[in-house]
Amino acid sequence: MNEAFQSFTKLKEFYLTIGTTLNEESQKINDKFFLLLQNGLSSLENIQAFGLECWGSDITDNSITLFDSILSKFTNLEELSIGFPYCRKLTNKGLNPFGAILNQHKRLKSFSLNFEGCSKLTCGTFGGINEIILKKPNLESLKLNFSKTQVEDEGLNLMLGSLINLREFEMNVERCPDIKNIALSKNIKKMPKLERFVVNTLHCPEISAKALKDLGKDVEMKALKLIEFTLSR
Repeated sequence: MNEAFQSFTKLKEFYLTIGTTLNEESQKINDKFFLLLQNGLSSLENIQAFGLECWGSDITDNSITLFDSILSKFTNLEELSIGFPYCRKLTNKGLNPFGAILNQHKRLKSFSLNFEGCSKLTCGTFGGINEIILKKPNLESLKLNFSKTQVEDEGLNLMLGSLINLREFEMNVERCPDIKNIALSKNIKKMPKLERFVVNTLHCPEISAKALKDLGKDVEMKALKLIEFTLSR
């Protein structure tokens, strides 16, 4: 696998999707396979935009912890998109490396995480990601998908409170039963540059239309061009 990647050392953008939720072969993708993949990726030092999405695999937190050393070689990275949807062996420990990854990449403008269906995640403080984002004035776009997990209010509101420099924010917490009180109105005031705001709380039974009403109350959003808020009746 290393030889294959060595042919692409001048690549500026690299995106890879592995497996699907409907493909039983995805379950054969484990930590050993992922280690081989990561060794190959280390040769792509000129990458500016990198995306990896691994669906329904058998990987554990051990695979993700190796990302720190691999992505540290991408010194020109401006866009990063990582997804492990329906990788059900992943826990909160798997989130921990992403704080360090964000901290290393000073030029990063866009960051996306997709942990949909990783049912063991409660997320807590999102592995310290929120603290790093607060210190990154260059980050303009953040997209988070934690639908069908056990993400909780505390970590989510800490994250929202750190988005002062964003122009684009998307968050999907569909079917997260522990989401009960998202402080949207309070936190959106801290995002004066925000142009695009998308939140999906579908099938979160404790979230009602009151959250949307409160969002528009006493909030002046001069830069905002699009707001999309999905919720159940």
